[in-house]
Order: sequence, then structure tokens, then C-alpha cells
Amino acid sequence: MSFNQSGDAGTAIAIQDALAEIAEGECQRVVDMIDTAPLGPIKTEWGLAFRDFDELVSQAERLLADHALAARLGDAATARAHRDHTYERRVAAILGKLT
Repeated sequence: MSFNQSGDAGTAIAIQDALAEIAEGECQRVVDMIDTAPLGPIKTEWGLAFRDFDELVSQAERLLADHALAARLGDAATARAHRDHTYERRVAAILGKLT
């Protein structure tokens, strides 16, 4: 099964899904959380976020210096990937879009 529509490589479906997330307010919720967070690292359910390039560099330097923190974040990311990004979940999401 393909989401390709008239040679768009699935772009129409991706845009439709993105617009649905915007309509549900999820994107704005994340933007608001980052915008209103106090200065310093922003902890999200996905890991550390950043506001600009300088903050990204600062956090990268912090992770390079703090191997234990880097390992914890890496382990958490791996666990989430194995938990949330399985074929079973992807197929369920695809089938959910088709019904």
C-alpha cells in the first residue's frame, strides 16, 4: 500500500496529517511550552529542546562534557524508539488513517 497520490510521494497525506495536528493545537502547545520555559535547558518528553543556535551549541557542549547525562538521554531515546516506533504501531496508525 502506498500513500503516493498522482506522483506526490505521499506529500498530500503528510500535509493533511500536519494540518490535523495544527488544528488539534498540539504544535502550538509545544511552541508555547518552549517559549515560556525558564532560561536554561528545556526538558520535554522527547529530551532537551533549545530556542536558538547558541542554546543548541551550549547543550551539545554540556552533553559532551557530561557523559552520564548523555547516556541517560540516549537510553531514554532508545527506550522510546523501541516502545513507540514499532511496525505494529506504524501499521495501526496507517490503518487508522484508512478507516
